[in-house]
Amino acid sequence: MKKDDFYYGGSDDRIIDEDKIGKTPNDDTILAIVFSSMSLILALCFKSGLFAIIFGVVGYFRSNRALAFDKKSTLAIIAKICSLIGIILGTVFLVTCVSCVSYYQRGYNRFSPNDYRNFNGGWRF
Repeated sequence: MKKDDFYYGGSDDRIIDEDKIGKTPNDDTILAIVFSSMSLILALCFKSGLFAIIFGVVGYFRSNRALAFDKKSTLAIIAKICSLIGIILGTVFLVTCVSCVSYYQRGYNRFSPNDYRNFNGGWRF
C-alpha cells in the first residue's frame, strides 16, 4: 500500500483505508444489522411493540452512522430499511395493544340490550 491509499476523514480524524470501503462491514454496520433484525423478530414473532420500536430506533441510528462512514455499504442500507419496517410494525402493534386494553378496560365488551331496560320492561335512555 502506498501513502496515497489512505486519507483522513471524519470528526475524529481516523485513517480510512480506501481499499476496504464497501468490502468489509464495520462495527456500526454489524450492530445495525443485529438491532434491526431483533426489531423485526420482536415485531413479527413476539408482537412486542415497545421493544421493537426501541431496537428499531437503535438500529436506525447505527445504520445512519455506518452510512456516514461508508456510503456504499449495502448491509447498512438493508439495516436501515429493516429498522424502519420494525419501527412501523412495532408502532402498529403497540397502538393496537393499547387500544384493545383500553377498550376492554372500560367494559365495552359487556354490552347487552338488557342493560338498558328498566324494571317495568320499558327502555331507559
